[in-house]
Amino acid sequence: MELNMESTAYKKIGEEKQTAHSLLELIKIARWPKLALAWSIVFTLISAAFSLVLPIITGKLVDKISAMELTIQTAAVLISLFLAGGILNAVSSLLLRYVGSKFFQELRLKIWEKIIHLPVNYFDNNENGKIISRMTNDLAIVSNFLAITLPSILADVLMVTGCIIMLFVLDWRLMSVLVALIPITALLIYPIGRRMNRVAVEAQDAAADFSGELSKILYNIRFIKATTSEKLEMKYTREILGRIFRLNIKEGILSAVIEPIVTIIIMLALVGMFWYGSAGIAAGHITTGTLVSMIFYLFTMVSPLTQLSSFFSQYQKAKGASKEIYTIYNQQDEKQEKLGNVPDMKSHDQNSDILHFANVSFSYNQGQPVLSNVELTFRGGTTTAIVGPSGSGKTTIFSLIEKFYLEYNGEIYYNNVYLDKIRTEEWRRKISYVMQDSDLLVGSVRDNLVYGLNRDADDHEIYAALDTVGLKEVIYQLPDGLDTFVGERGVKLSGGQKQRIQIARCLLSDHEILLFDEATANLDSESEQLVHDVIKLLSKNKMTIVIAHRLSTIYKADQIIFLDKGEVTGVGTHHELMSWHDKYRDYVQFQLPTQLS
Repeated sequence: MELNMESTAYKKIGEEKQTAHSLLELIKIARWPKLALAWSIVFTLISAAFSLVLPIITGKLVDKISAMELTIQTAAVLISLFLAGGILNAVSSLLLRYVGSKFFQELRLKIWEKIIHLPVNYFDNNENGKIISRMTNDLAIVSNFLAITLPSILADVLMVTGCIIMLFVLDWRLMSVLVALIPITALLIYPIGRRMNRVAVEAQDAAADFSGELSKILYNIRFIKATTSEKLEMKYTREILGRIFRLNIKEGILSAVIEPIVTIIIMLALVGMFWYGSAGIAAGHITTGTLVSMIFYLFTMVSPLTQLSSFFSQYQKAKGASKEIYTIYNQQDEKQEKLGNVPDMKSHDQNSDILHFANVSFSYNQGQPVLSNVELTFRGGTTTAIVGPSGSGKTTIFSLIEKFYLEYNGEIYYNNVYLDKIRTEEWRRKISYVMQDSDLLVGSVRDNLVYGLNRDADDHEIYAALDTVGLKEVIYQLPDGLDTFVGERGVKLSGGQKQRIQIARCLLSDHEILLFDEATANLDSESEQLVHDVIKLLSKNKMTIVIAHRLSTIYKADQIIFLDKGEVTGVGTHHELMSWHDKYRDYVQFQLPTQLS
């Protein structure tokens, strides 16, 4: 039992060290505006110095009032000092706000750059809503703490330290007693702070769950409405919000306990100072002005000490949030490839390009292979159709070609250069990929056509591409033409129109390798024939790979690959496979009974 308790204690200490380390690492990630930070520190120090001088001057002034020696000049100097202190404090606060905002911007850019370059498998295993929550809620908590709370606390610590020193100078006996209250306060606050850390982490996880639920609902709103699942989603959302509410109440209770502790100790110190000062004045040990200065210093400490008490809760929140953010930042991304000298993968003639899979096996989950010992060859200037039952691994082959997944057995190489030796960004610039899910980005028709083009395209060129896929007149007649807003995921266009826009983007991109995943799935027979003509036109000098079910797409291919349960069981033309491959023949007859060759 004792060993279990010790191991639990060591585990908690290890976790706390890890979260503190995460917070320190995030400080190093973003660039700080050093000049503004330096000036903010200078103004903070000057402002603190003014605040420490004012109680002494006020005390001297009180003694002069008692001695009937007050002059207009003295009062004017005091007022001027108060005004100067206020101005310095305002400038210091403004500079700290600038530093905080700039740091927040830089940190958010750094984390977003990391997220957008993470490999696809990271997004397969993490909810989009939770990633959004880390990027917004958690990042805001960390940035506000590092850039606003922490510098302010440093100024508060400086102020409290200065006040304690000045009180020691004025009367060391009294301050010796008051300083003894500091460790007592820390001992009372520390266990509450540890509990607050656990509550803060739970609250951030609940907020991430809520963001994930919102993302899921908004993305699938039509499906939810079609299945009348509004009540079910409301029930789940109500549960999450109830959990957030309870955690916020817990956090509020803990904060409410800390602040009264600090306030009570300050009030005890104030009462003790009044009692001691009154006795000292009566005995002639101190003057009235000295007592006023001491009270002034004590009141000057009230606000910083209150801020220090709330600092614990903000620190615990920031620690919890930083752990989640740093976990993301510490992921291996696609920009961290260690390739050394990248070999030349270009051929003299695109028609002689070769992409080869050599004994490739792959699985999304360990022990559940999706591809097994796949041997494939794709050639430039030809069209290859990949066919097979659902779940046989067709789209997975496209994902491996796109380098969405890098953990596989076997080798993939292009023109005798291994794919893992080619820079991912450089490789993907050779490929145009028309996905089975033909959703468009939020924006205009033009935005979607030129997205990722890496060059300017004028209206004439864009309309020429649209004309090739049979969309020129349709887009031209829209209210704003190319600038027509297509809606979320392109909901204002039909499935066939969205798919043809993607194909038109391929025409504009003019890449060497074309991947079509069910490119004609959402098209009517007339549009399908048009797209077939486009694919045939493109294939004259491109490496074209098509995933298809329709016989009209399959039988025209130069090469057909039949996949079954992740294995290649047949390679040949349509007529060759129909003559000897039983499964291919059965597949054609089952999928397309009215289009038999």
